Amino acid sequence: MIEAPKRDNPLDPKNPKNAASNSGNQTGVVKNGLFSWWKFNGNTNDEINAKNFTGGTISYSADRFGNSGNALNSPSGGTMTAGTATDFETPPFTLEFWILFTTLPVSGVETLLENYLAGGCTSTGFGYRIVYDSGMPGIYLDACFTNNSFAFLTTPAISINQNQWYHVFAEVETNKITLYIYAKNSDTYTSQTNSISVGVFQAASSSLLSIPTPASGAYILDDLRYYPRLLTPEEKLQNHNSTEF
Repeated sequence: MIEAPKRDNPLDPKNPKNAASNSGNQTGVVKNGLFSWWKFNGNTNDEINAKNFTGGTISYSADRFGNSGNALNSPSGGTMTAGTATDFETPPFTLEFWILFTTLPVSGVETLLENYLAGGCTSTGFGYRIVYDSGMPGIYLDACFTNNSFAFLTTPAISINQNQWYHVFAEVETNKITLYIYAKNSDTYTSQTNSISVGVFQAASSSLLSIPTPASGAYILDDLRYYPRLLTPEEKLQNHNSTEF
């Protein structure tokens, strides 16, 4: 006589305790302080606070796990915007996302995400933006500070290749910005920090969090998250290794 396994058997896939580990979502992201999470699982909704993206012409591709329709293609036909003018700009904060370039931009600077007023860091230009610069190929973080309206730029020493996923954390503090980039299959990030001794971050208080249509190049964006705080190295690694989608 063969006895059926008990339901507390850790190897039994029908054990309720094991349901999460068999769902593909067993490793969760950090929820502490998570303000917005756009999963892009077939929509542009914010799963936390309903700061949904609207605008642009939207389409979807497979995410980094291969799930069809669970990641956002770079928009066409206009800019996507989310939230209100002050939702995503009070330091310290962290913007986190995964990105894969299907075609690398070939001219100038392409903005990926921004809460920024055009005109540079001048009397009419404030805020921050995350860009791809084809002149110095790579992903960069710009932000405006009050010391002579100067833009500070981080420059991680990591090559950005086509058709490869990268995990980006952009941190903005009152007197400092930091950019962290992981390659998909690496637990080690490359980072660069720029600190200032005079002046403070200038928020673009009349602008929205935006994803503009690129003039050149194309990319896939996945799991965009906003925390109104900084993440510890352990929390970054937890999110990097998470299989929650």
